[in-house]
Amino acid sequence: MERIRNKIARWHNSILSQGGKLVLLKHVLCSLSMYTFATWNLPKMVTRQMERDFSSFFWGHYEGHGKRVWASWPTIARQYKEGVLGIRRLHEVVGAFSIKLWWKLRL
Repeated sequence: MERIRNKIARWHNSILSQGGKLVLLKHVLCSLSMYTFATWNLPKMVTRQMERDFSSFFWGHYEGHGKRVWASWPTIARQYKEGVLGIRRLHEVVGAFSIKLWWKLRL
């Protein structure tokens, strides 16, 4: 979580569009956590906190206060075919890796 928070802190100071933030969120922040999810079974509290950090990065801050949130995180974190941004929910990723590990151990 510390690595993710450090990256977010560095990017908060730069001026990024919502599209740029979305690309960084989907391809950098989510992929940093994939290795951890594949090797550890994290508690839900940790994944919720990570999603809160992702949400605050995506929506941004202005003078120390959060900007207006136009849609809730569960709403925008759906697949493209449902008509939203396509960000993966972390608890679903953790569940998928748990099933994959169970399947490998079963064989």
